Amino acid sequence: MSIAESAAMVIRMIEDFLAEQTVVTVSRQEGVWAGSSLAYVAALGELKPHATTQVFSWHRTYDQTIETSSVPINLGPVLSRR
Repeated sequence: MSIAESAAMVIRMIEDFLAEQTVVTVSRQEGVWAGSSLAYVAALGELKPHATTQVFSWHRTYDQTIETSSVPINLGPVLSRR
């Protein structure tokens, strides 16, 4: 990937986050970091079981903390606008 392509990709990622097309998720299990991601709102995956996941968006539209039990859940239907 060229420098120009890399720069274009980073700019697109920032624009998508500012437009709230993407959110940042941070998961912890038993207080220890278990993973994080930058994901498109329309294509969010499953949350880890036995975890606390925080969701962050630029304008705080999707900000929330989600606790999961023993079964992983799909974040898409859970995520709602505040």
